Amino acid sequence: MTQSSTVSLIGIGAMGSALASALLDGGHKVSIWNRTESKCAPLAEAGAIVADSIPDAIAASDVIIVCVADYATSDSLFRNSDVEKLLGGKILVQLSSGTPDEAAAANRWAEENNIDYLEGTISVYPRDIGTSNGIVLYAGPRKTFDKAQKVLRSLGERTHHVGEDIGLSSSLDVALVGSFWAGAQAAFLHGAAICESTGVPLNTYLEIALGHVLPVSILPALKESISAIERGDYSGDQATVDVWEAGLSHFLEVSKQSNVDSSLPENLQRLLQVTSANGLGDKDVAAIYETLRPKGPRSNTT
Repeated sequence: MTQSSTVSLIGIGAMGSALASALLDGGHKVSIWNRTESKCAPLAEAGAIVADSIPDAIAASDVIIVCVADYATSDSLFRNSDVEKLLGGKILVQLSSGTPDEAAAANRWAEENNIDYLEGTISVYPRDIGTSNGIVLYAGPRKTFDKAQKVLRSLGERTHHVGEDIGLSSSLDVALVGSFWAGAQAAFLHGAAICESTGVPLNTYLEIALGHVLPVSILPALKESISAIERGDYSGDQATVDVWEAGLSHFLEVSKQSNVDSSLPENLQRLLQVTSANGLGDKDVAAIYETLRPKGPRSNTT
């Protein structure tokens, strides 16, 4: 199987710079282009070739990675006949932020122009790129992923091909980063605010959360919730929706008494109340999934 070692990177922001550095560290011949050329200078000193134009960057490599602000910006750079002709037969890896619908539209465009296309999402900060913590998820044809794998694995050891459906990586990105990561961090910081208000040392809070609550309670609960969803059975004898709702009322009261913003517990309480009103108050708390999930027949993802 042929593995390309020539790669061009379009977009040298904080993340793009990290990607380029990881590719250079991986021993690849790297060409870069950025609208503001001065941002390329540190990478040029490290061995990257600064292309004069996007066509020059594309011509230099078999794998083209784009990491710009959004799809609109990407489209403005690539969707013209001169660039499309040069991209034909090459691998284009899209690492810009977007939605599953935008990924599908980009994939159709790529197919029309004989471009081997992968959709990727980055689930870490720039500092993690190229390390054992580097998580990048890719969707698209497996054979395309395999051809580019030598390049892609330079970006992070936790590189995953999540499926051939081009929208899968974007959907996972929204679920993991936009929902879970942001939501979990917001909840954790809400707790930190309560600790500050009530005199609990923040390092004590962190120690208990990481050393006890996360491994003993939260991680097993996540696994149990997915199992309950797959079975369609939310029966349980540990803590029902109504028990959680009663507990959240105290959480909300303490937040208000501590002069901490109460929007997070208010929204959580509303979600539990709606789930209970739908007849699931005596079910395990994982039953709130039934309030959140899209209405209609279940998809084959569960």
